[in-house]
Amino acid sequence: MMSGAMYGLRDSQLFIDTITTFKNPIIGVLVGAVFTAVIQSSSASVGILETLAAAGLIGLDSGIYVMFGFTIGTCITAAIASFGTSTNAKRVAAIHLLYNVIGTIIFVGICELFPFVELIERMFPNSPSAQVANAHVIFKVVTTIILYPFAKQLVKLSQKIIKDKPEEERRPSISERAKTITGYKMGTAAVAIALIKEEIDYMYSVAKKNVELSFNAVIKHTDEYDEEIRKNEDELDLLNRDISQYISSVIGNSFTKRDSEIVSGYFRIVGNIERIGDHATNFADYTKFFISNSVRLSEKAVEEVSNMKKVSLKTMEIMDTDLPPMQKLVEVAQYEQRIDDLTEKYRTEQMERMKNTICTPEASVIYAEMLTDFERIGDHLLNIAQEISKMPL
Repeated sequence: MMSGAMYGLRDSQLFIDTITTFKNPIIGVLVGAVFTAVIQSSSASVGILETLAAAGLIGLDSGIYVMFGFTIGTCITAAIASFGTSTNAKRVAAIHLLYNVIGTIIFVGICELFPFVELIERMFPNSPSAQVANAHVIFKVVTTIILYPFAKQLVKLSQKIIKDKPEEERRPSISERAKTITGYKMGTAAVAIALIKEEIDYMYSVAKKNVELSFNAVIKHTDEYDEEIRKNEDELDLLNRDISQYISSVIGNSFTKRDSEIVSGYFRIVGNIERIGDHATNFADYTKFFISNSVRLSEKAVEEVSNMKKVSLKTMEIMDTDLPPMQKLVEVAQYEQRIDDLTEKYRTEQMERMKNTICTPEASVIYAEMLTDFERIGDHLLNIAQEISKMPL
């Protein structure tokens, strides 16, 4: 079938001369790259080369360089696909190009310095098309083996080539993503539930990051995280609104009872995540107060805040595991009780420090507020675990 499709090319003297008469291997690579860039298919290009080889119109000694060019030319497809996409998508296209360019440089050197072509011809003496196909496979496999240890370096190089945008790209809302996936229709319950869960997972990760940053701000007595914390808090508020609106729009559809219970549970989870974000932001506010009023916590209080951070993040990490819902609930409940116990313990110890004038009245008042926020974070995490455990998943 490929032979029939390539009949016109077989009879085109210009095409045949172009890919068979070059003397410089680099010209062969460039010819292959340009040709594949035009038809935007490396597999089709290799198929054409196999057909011409089988017809005796090109030998492997010339065809292999054209084939190397095919692998570079096919990168144009990835480049076109990356237009208008995220920075990371463009970097993936850049890595694709770097991989094939570096591989081509390596194999041109191998072909020039070693009898690689003769080896392939001896391995498949009676099938020129098999020679091309297997040379292509060897090229891909060996290039992957050689470059695999340098994956991180390729990523860093792509980051230097494709710079971050001055302003971070806006993340599409759940409604926008739903339209893209479902062809501008509401979609099935399964699609809606999957979208909601994915968005909630992302929202939870933002809240978790803010909990960590806010505790760090207090511990290090710095406002260096303030801008990022505020930005994350704004995103949490936006996610809360968008996810809640999307849930309201889909829950009226013909969902089964099971689907409605799941979506309703997600709706309540969203509210709890948003509240966790609020309590985390409070810590950033306390830090700003400390700095602007030249107030500091005692070393013991800072040590306690460090432990609050550790326990809070450990509790949040339980929700990220693949544990069964009931086991998650049990473990989160245990940590939530630990948070309650620590809150009571730290309040008592803070009172002792006040009596001994180790802490100032201003610091003591704010510290009491911190303990309340710490306790509330545990409460909301328990609420989330309870909602998940009740879902008919």
